[in-house]
Parts: sequence; structure tokens; C-alpha cells
Amino acid sequence: MGYKDTFTSPHVSREDEPPAIGITYLQSKYGLKNFFKKCKKSTACVDVFEEFIDNFRNLKDIDTALAKYSGAVSKSKDADSQKILDVIRKKHNIDTSDMIHVHCKPGGKGAFVLHGFRIRNRFEIVWIDPDHAVHKVD
Repeated sequence: MGYKDTFTSPHVSREDEPPAIGITYLQSKYGLKNFFKKCKKSTACVDVFEEFIDNFRNLKDIDTALAKYSGAVSKSKDADSQKILDVIRKKHNIDTSDMIHVHCKPGGKGAFVLHGFRIRNRFEIVWIDPDHAVHKVD
């Protein structure tokens, strides 16, 4: 199924599109290899991630989903975030807007964080951060 509105802003969602999660722009430094390495001793982080995915995609829309899982500070303006977004913009010719992070527990709770950006109804994961080691807000 293709998008009929390919010329609209990448940040405009259609009402008939439920929220989705993508890994198209996942970076290797904090990607799946790192995630599985951290979760090797315990499946608890895998369980949290699976629960997050199930709950996120069952919400009404992307705005509701991001609001439910974002903390008080959801945008990352640091040099590392901006650098990787610049690379993604240039390589894929898309507007990646701001790097945001969502917690895998509602209300911005829990140590497990996903860093990424929004494209239409999708939250595109760039970094998987099970220990909230990247951009930890003190």
C-alpha cells in the first residue's frame, strides 16, 4: 500500500494511519547487536521492548503514542544527535526534524529508552538504549 499524499510534509499524519515503529535508520553503535549483548543475561529488557511495541502500535495515533511514552525532556539537541541526523538527512534526503527519545514505559518512566525521529505516523528508531546511557537527563 503506497502513500497517496507523497508531497505532503513528512510530519503530517493521516487520521487513518495507526502509529508504527521503524528501524530503517538504526545505527550500529546503539543498534541490535548492542541491544542483544546487553539483554543476553536477562530477557527482561526484551520483554519490556516487546510490550512497548505492542502498546505503542495499538494507540490511536502517533501524537498520542509519542505523548504517552515521552518524558519531560524529549528532544535531544546534543552534538552526537545533530551529527547523526545530518548524516541521515544527506544520505536519505529526508527531513529528520529533531532527535527525540521515548521511554518504553508510559509517562517517560523506566531506564529503557529509544532515540529516533518522527516521519508521518512512524517513530524511526536510531538508537536502542536499554540502560538510558545515551543522553541521560540528570
